[in-house]
Amino acid sequence: MLPVLYPPINKNDARSMYAVGSLATILKSGKVFAVGEIETLLEVEDTVAKVDAKVNVTTTPTPTTKPNSNKRRKISTQGRVRVRFLGDSSTAHIRPNMLVPHPSTNERAYYITPTTDLYRRFAKTQGTKEDIFIEVGSDFGQTTSIMSERSPYVVGLDKSDSHVVESRIRYPSCTFVTADVLKNPQCLKDCIAGFPKNTDGSVRSCIVLIDINGNRPMDAVNACVRVVEEQLQPSIVVVKSKELYQYHGGRKY
Repeated sequence: MLPVLYPPINKNDARSMYAVGSLATILKSGKVFAVGEIETLLEVEDTVAKVDAKVNVTTTPTPTTKPNSNKRRKISTQGRVRVRFLGDSSTAHIRPNMLVPHPSTNERAYYITPTTDLYRRFAKTQGTKEDIFIEVGSDFGQTTSIMSERSPYVVGLDKSDSHVVESRIRYPSCTFVTADVLKNPQCLKDCIAGFPKNTDGSVRSCIVLIDINGNRPMDAVNACVRVVEEQLQPSIVVVKSKELYQYHGGRKY
């Protein structure tokens, strides 16, 4: 899998990430607001639109909407993407920094992101309740606990037994295991084996988040990605690593 940088480093990469017809989650104040389908690439023209203060996005009235002159003014949608919400088919012009991409159904994706906040955006938005979520480098368990809100099939792995013990105390409803995937790759398959299969007998799709770069060299991060790929062939891999993000052309954070 070729790595994709999040956030994208230029407009061309952003246009590719948020291609017309693709899905993305909209975040507001760090929380999931809605899921929508991208309708346009980054806008380059101005338009007459309504400012919706509650949503903090720019919405374009539909033909059936009665205009309210008190709430409409000439504003710029340049640098925004028009998104159609899946819930009610309304549209809004969204700043790209409020979006988290979704790979297409048959696509496998590998994202690299530089910060914990950006990394956790994927924990909040990817997959479904039918998927298995694994975090490699779960530390004290916060990101793993976020993933547990997406699915009941979640496990956090960390090589520090003291961190795993603390994680179990902080998040008793989550599963944490002491393991070093570089020394014991089989532990990844053992995690998958502990979850039920789909009703048709197939293995559930797997999403893996990796955060081992606190004091680990970039080579170790790449080695971990290779092990995860060999053992699980996950549908989505998300790696938090400033060094790896910059190595592939991203700016410094």
